Amino acid sequence: MGEAYVPDDRFDFAKDEERLKMQHKQAARAAASRQPALQLTDEQIQELTRINRERVEADRMRKMGLKPKEGMGVRYEEVTDM
Repeated sequence: MGEAYVPDDRFDFAKDEERLKMQHKQAARAAASRQPALQLTDEQIQELTRINRERVEADRMRKMGLKPKEGMGVRYEEVTDM
């Protein structure tokens, strides 16, 4: 029928582990490149913190039956025409 299969090389666990590590590193790099990095200044972070705090306060006021200001917890940005 044919000749018997004789494996001429053995399975190398160290080589397999190294190849698996490289695959994981490549996958991690690819995943990191897909996610845009947010670059916020300290001022922008403080503004977002203030807005979040105002939203929580407005929610508490609504639960107590009060009506918060219209602009409370809203972020306004300037829009420039192109």
